[in-house]
Amino acid sequence: MLLGVWVVTLFGLAISGAHFNPAVTLVFMFAKKSNFGSRRLLGIIYIAGQFLGGIAAAFVSKFLNDSNEFHNVQATPIEDKDGDSKIFSSVISELVGSFVFIFMFMLCTDKKTQFSKDKVINCFIIASAYVSSRLMAGGGLVTGHEGSRGEGQKRYLRTGPVLNPALAFGQMVATFEFMNVQYILCPLAGSALALIFYEFIFVKS
Repeated sequence: MLLGVWVVTLFGLAISGAHFNPAVTLVFMFAKKSNFGSRRLLGIIYIAGQFLGGIAAAFVSKFLNDSNEFHNVQATPIEDKDGDSKIFSSVISELVGSFVFIFMFMLCTDKKTQFSKDKVINCFIIASAYVSSRLMAGGGLVTGHEGSRGEGQKRYLRTGPVLNPALAFGQMVATFEFMNVQYILCPLAGSALALIFYEFIFVKS
């Protein structure tokens, strides 16, 4: 997974600054010292493209996995041993994961704080930040894709947090189920917290 994200980030950096996530784009639209902040229209175009990409990805995934036992492409909170859905845990997972990823993304794209001036190394750090933030947010303990029922309990493909509102929205459109809105709202809230922390605490300290 890490190598795949690294390659995508490396190629995307030269085109859009590796903006595949609306939470990332919104932060750069409102950051104080970002050159991207003066081009709000471009940010809106990026976000529209990201949501269209998320919808397309969900339908392609649904088509490819139609015969799979985990055919439901929408991410959902898994159930605990008592059969209760881990909704609150999914909220915390998406908030924490998005906060960590967006904060690291800002570090890697700010010339004053980036770890390396080499784009290849920097993209590897961004990719690593995404993978590690998903692990820090609980990995596959909270979120997964529901599969066929077995022995009175639901089965899940434990995929881990989404951390991308565009992907979550695309999954909802593909399944026509709009229940788990935390996968859209929480990454945006996490990115807002990351921006506040970066601008008012990290930079000033």
